[in-house]
This record gives sequence, structure tokens and C-alpha cells, in this order.
Amino acid sequence: DGASRSGIYVTVCSEINRIKKRQTIHVFDTVKNMKVSNPNAIRTKEDYMMCHQLLNCYLTEMQDYDVIV
Repeated sequence: DGASRSGIYVTVCSEINRIKKRQTIHVFDTVKNMKVSNPNAIRTKEDYMMCHQLLNCYLTEMQDYDVIV
């Protein structure tokens, strides 16, 4: 559904910004804070795992790019 997909998108974007600024990842905190304003954002374990999988893909691609540069 739209709320879950939007929640995944916002979570991943927030975490990518955090990675760029602080070199840390706190998916749990991001989801917890987001659920205050939108309880339907990340509803299932699968939604939460998707956030982790997407961030893993992002970090893997970043490492590959660093090797090229």
C-alpha cells in the first residue's frame, strides 16, 4: 500500500542523508520517530527488512564507486 511504500522511501532517504553527514545508520530510530506522525508508515517486518536491504544495496554501490574513483 501507499503508506508503507512512502514510509520505506522516507526511511531510506533519511538514512542515506545520515550516512552522508555522520557515517552512521539508525533505521530503528528513524522508523520510531516517523511512526509518531504516521503510524502506518512501516507496518510489517518485511517493510523494515526492505529498508535494510535497500540501504545495503546503496552501501554496496558506494563501495564499488569508491574503488573506481
